[in-house]
Amino acid sequence: IKANITSMNWNIDSYSYAAGGTLAAGTALSISVNFNESITVTGGAPTLTVNNDSRANLTFAYNASLSTANRMTFILAIAAAHASTNAGDILVVGANKVALAGGGVVGADGQAALITHAADMGQGTLTATA
Repeated sequence: IKANITSMNWNIDSYSYAAGGTLAAGTALSISVNFNESITVTGGAPTLTVNNDSRANLTFAYNASLSTANRMTFILAIAAAHASTNAGDILVVGANKVALAGGGVVGADGQAALITHAADMGQGTLTATA
């Protein structure tokens, strides 16, 4: 069995449009993509696209320092009151939104991991508050 995505989860419970968030404060928008075995990310700069129901989609960047052996973590810091979000916006991950950008994800067996996934793989939605 190849390495594959088993679940995703938001790493914060709420996000305030007014307060925004930065990685240093630990409030950046962040999603973990969990695999069934250890993986290695090679080359490129993987991204994860998140749909904002009221505005343009948001592109999260892979962060190696926040990732683990079987988890890719993607982050996006948004300044307070930035136009990319607004109070009441609903953020959700659609199907197959991990992009490798010229790189790859390899499982413990040396085979390319399957990065396809269903929409809303357990992470649910995140609604921005005022």
